[in-house]
Amino acid sequence: MDAERIMERVRRLLAIANDPAASDNEQRIALEQAQRLMDRHAIEEWQLEEDHDTIEIIRRMIHLEANPCNWYMAELANIVALGNRCRASYGWRRAGNGRNVVCSISIYGARSDVDKTEAIWTAMETSRAAMWRERARTTPRAKANAAWRNGYYRGFQEEIARRYAILRREMESDGAGRELVTVRGSQVDQWVEKHVTFSDSRPKLSKPTGSSQSAYRHGRQDGARQAIGLKETGKAADWALEK
Repeated sequence: MDAERIMERVRRLLAIANDPAASDNEQRIALEQAQRLMDRHAIEEWQLEEDHDTIEIIRRMIHLEANPCNWYMAELANIVALGNRCRASYGWRRAGNGRNVVCSISIYGARSDVDKTEAIWTAMETSRAAMWRERARTTPRAKANAAWRNGYYRGFQEEIARRYAILRREMESDGAGRELVTVRGSQVDQWVEKHVTFSDSRPKLSKPTGSSQSAYRHGRQDGARQAIGLKETGKAADWALEK
């Protein structure tokens, strides 16, 4: 099956994952199927390649509108990028009030992997933005305010990170999958080191203030439903930033 047909199937699955009319179980299954389909296709492509050294690494920048959620959006992009053999960084600027804010996300990797990363990340962000409001609306004594949103966002992405770490271990249990993850990761790291200049020090970003613990628990629950349906624990890696 060629790459375009794969991505068309993935887009259809992601549409189900983002459909408010779909049940939680339907959304979870659709997102799980999309990610696993992309992983299987990546391994098949890898096995068919005659020369693994000729892969083109690209950078895709995604500009963000000013929003207090941008920090969380950038962190989630990194989690999904690592799960699809890519790397991610964020750009920042000084706002008119003198505070540093995240203004862009860059994804680095093979073009097909970058496409997959952007598709999955966009689907997750669409779901997360809608789900936290619905959770706040239907949860007794909850308010759709910044603290509730921040707690929800943090819980959601920590659960996604936990489950992506499991998926990576599963992929690496296969010989071809392990080779793909190792070699492709090294290629991307070398490209980034050669072509990208990062700031020398991490700026003091204006992170969203306040975080509701009850919202955090709801975010973990919804992250589990939107994630890839596995049962063990893991940890996402640290990542870089650029100016």
